[in-house]
Amino acid sequence: MSISGDTTGRLSFTVIDGNIAAWGSTEARVREAFTYWLGAGPAMELARPLRGATHAVGSLGGRPDIIITNDQGVEGRCLLDDARPTPVPLPQDYFENHAQGRVAGLRIEREGGLGREALSAITNIRPRDVTFTVADDLSLAIGSSPADANAFALGGPGFATLEDRRNTPIVVPYVVALAIHNGATGGTVDLKVDGRRGHLHRADYGVTVQWTR
Repeated sequence: MSISGDTTGRLSFTVIDGNIAAWGSTEARVREAFTYWLGAGPAMELARPLRGATHAVGSLGGRPDIIITNDQGVEGRCLLDDARPTPVPLPQDYFENHAQGRVAGLRIEREGGLGREALSAITNIRPRDVTFTVADDLSLAIGSSPADANAFALGGPGFATLEDRRNTPIVVPYVVALAIHNGATGGTVDLKVDGRRGHLHRADYGVTVQWTR
């Protein structure tokens, strides 16, 4: 995982897990541009002072490590890691002008999200890929494969396909399926795949996830 600061006022995060990468950013006051790499697991310690805080300050320690302290005096630390190549997001027009094979898409915009039963259906499939399919009646099926006879069905409305291509299975990695479920609780989720790439955008936190299929 990397944390980058831009003096124009953005703090950006990049997380890499195998062939999956995710990007997000937030507003921040940055005095000097920087990029630091951290282990994603140990970096969870930095989230502790951010919970319930109205103000937090980050600094670089001498170990070297990143230190985040909030307005209540709660502190989180994480040692720096070795730098590595930073993945590049797909061009914005990738699926319109550079797609490899047929493009399939899914938009989830459902009040209350997908619910606990859908989460249970997803977690029961781990660590395998998860298949999402919008049926003719606009319900959403969540299964382990396009032919899964025991797929969980969630009634609509709230599900739409790209160019009204219903009954087109979209297969995603397990961790992406979790991101879809989590993102749908707080806002719109947009998903697109072609024969080579996948792209997910969560409106709730402005997070983009991309992967190689």
